[in-house]
Amino acid sequence: MILPDGAVEPRDPTKGKHKITAREVKKLHGMQADMVVIGTGENGNAKLTAKASAYLKSSGFNPITLPSALAADKFNQETSDGKRVAALMHITC
Repeated sequence: MILPDGAVEPRDPTKGKHKITAREVKKLHGMQADMVVIGTGENGNAKLTAKASAYLKSSGFNPITLPSALAADKFNQETSDGKRVAALMHITC
């Protein structure tokens, strides 16, 4: 996880490598970012859990979800444009 201030935090390894949890999404949502980018892995294997999807839908929160290489490009583009961007990148596959 990359926070808008540039700090990097590891994802919670106990939640499953290919599951993006509501807890993770809520944390990113609370970071006061201009936008959130989610990298779903090289082949897009990481998916939002049902609870994460429900949270996003109920909160009106709309992250940009892309395969991780494209998500990294988007993150870099937006931060170079001066936006405060938070990111969650699945990088193991």
